[in-house]
Amino acid sequence: STISNPVNTFPTGNFEFNGIFSVGLRKGSLDDSEIGSIKLSADFQNDTFSVNGQTDNSNLSGVGLINKTSGEIFSENLNFNAPNGSAYLSTVEGMFGKTNASEVNGIFYTNDDNNDYIGVFSADR
Repeated sequence: STISNPVNTFPTGNFEFNGIFSVGLRKGSLDDSEIGSIKLSADFQNDTFSVNGQTDNSNLSGVGLINKTSGEIFSENLNFNAPNGSAYLSTVEGMFGKTNASEVNGIFYTNDDNNDYIGVFSADR
């Protein structure tokens, strides 16, 4: 993911990040894309996060790990329910940015052989 300013410090405790979430077919057109909202809850004490992204016809949810050394988030076990009703396991990769990790941005993709769906998100607290 792209961050305008890398994270320089992390707060302690639990924080919620809210923002925009976009998803689409990896080999589709912009007409196949949807935009919705995302909520990421970060537990900086235990270095974990949970995420819930919603559009009108799809959702992404699950938990993962925070690497405070690199500022990255990662999980290979998120659940993605696609607009066509199919369910996929998915991977998310992202990064915290700015002072005290006040923003998080990332990308997700489905874990199937063709990576049918892909999406991005950006959220702040």
